[in-house]
Amino acid sequence: LPLLASLVAHSCAPNASRLVDPAGRSLELLARRDLKSGEMLTLDYLAAQLWSRRERQSSLRDSKCFECFCERCRAPDWEGAMVCPLCWPLAQREAGFTVVPSPNSKEPPHGFVVEHPVAKGSSHASSVGGEWACTLCTKRMKGRDLEIPLPEGTPATTYLGLARYAEDLVRAGLEDPGCLELHHVRALAAPLALVVGERHWTYKWLTVQLLKLTGDPQEVERCLRELFDWMETWAFLEPIRILGAKTLMDAADKLAEGGKWQIASNQ
Repeated sequence: LPLLASLVAHSCAPNASRLVDPAGRSLELLARRDLKSGEMLTLDYLAAQLWSRRERQSSLRDSKCFECFCERCRAPDWEGAMVCPLCWPLAQREAGFTVVPSPNSKEPPHGFVVEHPVAKGSSHASSVGGEWACTLCTKRMKGRDLEIPLPEGTPATTYLGLARYAEDLVRAGLEDPGCLELHHVRALAAPLALVVGERHWTYKWLTVQLLKLTGDPQEVERCLRELFDWMETWAFLEPIRILGAKTLMDAADKLAEGGKWQIASNQ
């Protein structure tokens, strides 16, 4: 059965899911959306729906020895967005790198730099490594332009290194389940928001963990609203496919137990 499933192509935006019975006697491929006649089935080899393109590509190269050019990898890397260092200069930030959200505005007073991949077939074709563009000041820059030196005492030597620092924190949680206890998750949320901003995938991954761990209905409500808003209006991902039915049902139960029936029904 594993050999059969391995014949299905990979995509970071798959149109099918794999379901294996506990005894390992059968395997089903379930369509995740309506399929066109003759459309090729695809699975996500990584099961890492919230990762940025850079993170997905690095893992695929290391574990599967190929580079992905799926539809999602050819699109702007919304999950890897960081606060723009040009429309919010480092000199204006506390300690040179932190981002302090505005308490009176839902929209931050700065843009986010998003990486756009180089088109396949060009002399520099790669689904990783392209041009970055800010969503507010519209400035465009290369990756090397984001290797801005940071002041001593920050957790990285360059601005782009802050993303690698945040991703290392998440990897530590994946490799050591003890790091994913509720108090650890809450303690990490603020540093990640200050380092890379609240639209980076590492911060949202942490929000998913908090949603799974907390029993506080108000915290569950905040996590759900934040995740749904980010996935639907920013990253263009489908929440139920990313979060999974069990996570959403558990969250609905917590909301119902806390008396938030309307929210549970809407989500």
